[in-house]
Amino acid sequence: MITEDHASLDSASQAAAEQQRPASPSRSREVWVDVIRVFAVFCVIVLHVAGPLLYEYNELPRTDWLIANLYDSCVRMCVPLFFMISGYLLLQKDEPLLVFFAKRCQKVVIPLVAWTVFYVLWNVAVEKQPFPDGRSLAGLLISPAYFHLWFLYALLGVYLCVPFLRAIVHSTHRYLVAYFVVLWLVAVVAIPFWELVTASQSEIDLSVVSGYAGYFMLGYLLGCQRTTILHAVMGAIGYGCSVGVTFAGTWYLTASQEGEFAGYFFENFSANVVVMSASAFVLLKFVGQHSTILIKPKAIQILDVLSGAIFGVFLIHLAVLLALHHGYLGVTLTGSSGNPVYAIPLTSIVIGCLSFLAVMGLRRMPILKRIVP
Repeated sequence: MITEDHASLDSASQAAAEQQRPASPSRSREVWVDVIRVFAVFCVIVLHVAGPLLYEYNELPRTDWLIANLYDSCVRMCVPLFFMISGYLLLQKDEPLLVFFAKRCQKVVIPLVAWTVFYVLWNVAVEKQPFPDGRSLAGLLISPAYFHLWFLYALLGVYLCVPFLRAIVHSTHRYLVAYFVVLWLVAVVAIPFWELVTASQSEIDLSVVSGYAGYFMLGYLLGCQRTTILHAVMGAIGYGCSVGVTFAGTWYLTASQEGEFAGYFFENFSANVVVMSASAFVLLKFVGQHSTILIKPKAIQILDVLSGAIFGVFLIHLAVLLALHHGYLGVTLTGSSGNPVYAIPLTSIVIGCLSFLAVMGLRRMPILKRIVP
């Protein structure tokens, strides 16, 4: 979700290390990065449109619930993709800490504060919730005002670790990046799964490599590797299989709990979502690099405009979704407005378009353009 181009590494030690780690891709514009960004933000919208239906297992016709489950299962990798792209772009940079954190403040902290105020006021004025007391307001320092803003808090946490992650990336030992990713997979996938299977509590402490920093490193690792048709095929197979596991597993667990939604397979650190994220990243990268349509100047221009607006779209799309849900825009439109087969994608497209137009409008206002960087 970061819009900057990554800088080349030019110090003597880094130059000596170039032969020791994966070759960096061309410094020319990388269309595939924009492809992943735009695809990921649309998937976020689909996820939020389809999600509410999953809590109505006993109320909806079974087919409608299964359709919503399928849509949601197909887009579970959306947030990990954002972390992976950010990792790919940021970890290659070499800049002073003050410069790095100043940029992050402008691009993330200022919008977070502004949209926190917006959604607090939205909850009070629209959702008719009481104005938060002092304790609740203090809690906003570490907890989001509206659920989708959790991503920014998580992103800030990873940003604090970026200097350490860059030290690993810039090391002369190429295996350290892969070692970090493997250790992260053990921490967030293997151990939790084994705890579930054995009904035991692990005392192995790998918290130092847990969390979304692993997706940062995974994105850097995959982004710097050359992607071939074989990788794309493997990515397509991995994506399809992981979607199938997510869909079937969620259906089985929810049905076994008498209709109470079970989101185990939707977790960002579940094995199926990790596989789905890596597979989608590789597949989309290949498409972005080899599509004959996307290399045309007009397509690149459109992608550039869309990609530059995705952070703002992410921030505002929940307000648009809620406005359509309540009919504040003159029409009521949700994922259950008709058959979910078409209602979910149609609603998602409308939300995406309206959010994009809102971002473009806000950017024309000098005072407000900084909240949609």
